[in-house]
Amino acid sequence: MLLVDGDINSLRAPGAPAPDPTTLLAVIVLARSARNAIEGDTNNRCCGVNPLHGPSAGRRHVRVSAEGNRRRMLSLCTLCLDSAVAAPHELRERMLTLPGPAGTRVPYDEPEGSLLSVLGDGISRLVARVRETSPAD
Repeated sequence: MLLVDGDINSLRAPGAPAPDPTTLLAVIVLARSARNAIEGDTNNRCCGVNPLHGPSAGRRHVRVSAEGNRRRMLSLCTLCLDSAVAAPHELRERMLTLPGPAGTRVPYDEPEGSLLSVLGDGISRLVARVRETSPAD
């Protein structure tokens, strides 16, 4: 609710500005994690390749960029964890990207200071970031 200024109906209001993709992704991740928590799942991490894949099944050093040999420790869903072993090159193709400057696409967590840049530290860190950036009531 903090991400949509307390008015979920504003997302559907005619003429209302469309929320940016980062906000929509954060809303989905937080809604899913809240639902999972209600069902007793206390997993604080989601897939670092694509948060829409769901909860993390484990962590692994992976290369998600075609540039250089840099690897990152990411939480991965079951599908991505299996791919990290069997076909690690596929993870680059699965990395969720969002619209960037000048029509480019950038990894969802790449822009420093963006709402989702903290998602790798866990969903609880995303919740804290949302609270930090939301206007005071």
